[in-house]
Amino acid sequence: MANALGLAFRQLLAEQPAVFENLFDPARGGGWGYLPAPEEAELFAVLRAFRMVDGEPGGDVRGLHRVRTRGERFYVMEIDRHDVYRQDVWPETDAMLALLDGAPPGRLADIGTGCGIVAIEAAARGHRVVATDLHGVALELARANAALNGLEGAIEFRQGHLFAPLADEKFDLILTAPHYGRIFDQLRLEVLTDGPRCLAPGGRLGLATQLEWQADGPLAAEHLLRPLAERGARVRVEPIVSTVKREWFKLARGEDPHLVSRHRFLITVENGAGPGALDVARPALDAIPVEEFVPLARLLGGGAREGRVTATVATADDFARLGALADALGAPDATLDGPLPSALLDACRFGARACVGHGAAAGAILDAAGGVRPCTHGGVVARAEDPLARVDENLRALAAAAAARRGCAACPAEDTCSRCLFPAACDETAYCDFIRSNVRRLPILHRLLDTLAVLARADALAAPLAVRRWPRRAWSIDDVPPSGDDLRNLERRWNQSETWTIASGEGAFLFWLVDDRLRHAAVEPPAAALGGRIADGATRAELETFAQSRALPRWMVGRAIEHLTFIFV
Repeated sequence: MANALGLAFRQLLAEQPAVFENLFDPARGGGWGYLPAPEEAELFAVLRAFRMVDGEPGGDVRGLHRVRTRGERFYVMEIDRHDVYRQDVWPETDAMLALLDGAPPGRLADIGTGCGIVAIEAAARGHRVVATDLHGVALELARANAALNGLEGAIEFRQGHLFAPLADEKFDLILTAPHYGRIFDQLRLEVLTDGPRCLAPGGRLGLATQLEWQADGPLAAEHLLRPLAERGARVRVEPIVSTVKREWFKLARGEDPHLVSRHRFLITVENGAGPGALDVARPALDAIPVEEFVPLARLLGGGAREGRVTATVATADDFARLGALADALGAPDATLDGPLPSALLDACRFGARACVGHGAAAGAILDAAGGVRPCTHGGVVARAEDPLARVDENLRALAAAAAARRGCAACPAEDTCSRCLFPAACDETAYCDFIRSNVRRLPILHRLLDTLAVLARADALAAPLAVRRWPRRAWSIDDVPPSGDDLRNLERRWNQSETWTIASGEGAFLFWLVDDRLRHAAVEPPAAALGGRIADGATRAELETFAQSRALPRWMVGRAIEHLTFIFV
């Protein structure tokens, strides 16, 4: 069965490479429409049977999956179109594949196999492969890709956490790029602690991951790497250079000593018989995007500043400025003066998400002394040698103690508060008072931060910003029932979607919510102004009068209605 899909992929790629790319592009996500020729009916019938495309036979088809190609092999990147499991395209994967290309066949372990690309490429090169993953759905996808490439019997798949499924076995090559981000950063440290014990004499461990450092200090992971070298291992650390997801990494510039710089690295640990060595290469400074951090009080306090900056809330003055910003957003119309940040460091502290728990903001930042802290301004909650489960356990214990101490269960802001463990700029009482006094404005504050980030990416973040929000009164969908009147339907959509207009310099942007996801579009300033009046219930005659008062041509009213209706639909 899988062989038939592989043959269909090969035929389409050979005969119509542009069509294959547009249907299954792993970077874009596929979905592009294509009308097959009659002679391609059998080919696309196979693709439909395997749910790679949808569409009626003889009609337009659209790709349902992302498919990565490598040589003559194909890798489907998700378990199904509903993202039960989704594998992304990572430079870390390419770094592991590069290590694989130069390795003689031997016993190989692929830890956290994901879609199975490393394990399958290794098996194709003659390695004896064990592939592990904590998640059964990932193993399901990897097995399917192994079958797709005719190598289902060449790989032993095992389920479990990191090296636990390997027991006491030894391997010539171990490759892994464990999931990172937030608390899962601790997994890379588990690899460095537990992985070397699974190496055969002369074996190598390849870990592709992110590493951080503060100011001009050493890479924090050197705390774990130096003992490995002292025990005879040859350890090399080198940056992975890639433009993919480059925005994830930064060289932090600012006055706060807690600021963290990050980049992606490949760490190789060779189990040598001779004296050990530690060789650390840092990325070239021009290879890292620079992120400038400025105290929020200084930004909103006035003064010229150009470029994108991230604000920090680390002092009482910063905290007071954040409160003033929340106050300004309490009204449906606000004008924001002074240089504005494109982001807020550790914005999670102020109601964006829970500090500890599922999807938590709490992370695992390593410092040069071997301490692990959950965020930029956090205190040490664990050690580098601790497993992920220990970090999670410690954070939950701290959160439970803080909740009992603060009386969170009886707090009116319980559902909004992040319950930040380290509010940094104030004591717990001041933090709780701030959250309670701004409980209704915190979601609006985070909405503003999202819009500022959009404007910064569009090079349109220029003060003063004129912000207008809808609905501007207590409003329900019963106020404007559906009708054939395009003005009233637009009014209904505008208010239902919690729409914002932002005037920035000579331009205007429209922001609105669709299923709690923020959408945006650049619009002409007259269209934004007319749309606001439509949302307030203006008639067509009132719109034309308004247009005349602004010396706008009468046709601008119809054009604005048509354009805004198209945006919301």
